[in-house]
Amino acid sequence: MMIPSVLEKLAYGIAVVVLYLQRRMRSDLQFAIVDLLFAALFLVAFLRMGAGPVRQS
Repeated sequence: MMIPSVLEKLAYGIAVVVLYLQRRMRSDLQFAIVDLLFAALFLVAFLRMGAGPVRQS
């Protein structure tokens, strides 16, 4: 679930930043920055977790 979360955060964040740079959006830039920060943190967490042993129940 980490990779889809990173992709979702990147999709929204990049879209808003592009629209802001084109002067087509004004108010959502702070939310886009937070989403890009979450994407970076999710990616770091995913990479630090590594491929641990799979537990069978």
